[in-house]
Amino acid sequence: MSISQYSTQELKEELKKRIAKEKEIREKEFHNAHRCRNCVHFIKHPNPIITNTYLCEARTWGKKFIRHYVVTGSQGLTCDKFEHK
Repeated sequence: MSISQYSTQELKEELKKRIAKEKEIREKEFHNAHRCRNCVHFIKHPNPIITNTYLCEARTWGKKFIRHYVVTGSQGLTCDKFEHK
């Protein structure tokens, strides 16, 4: 069948269906991705002055003053302590 056999309205509806299906798949992948933002230990910085900074509760450093590692939400190389939310 040729594309010219379909009406413009039918083609628009088909495109809307396909776009909606692709969007749903992308959202599912976004929420199930193995990234820091989907981890239980991913938290916003407790200090309100420091904005747009996130920490990993599970990973710490320092001997005298225990500190948490700063991470980004899109960080793809997650640690071995990764747990889905």
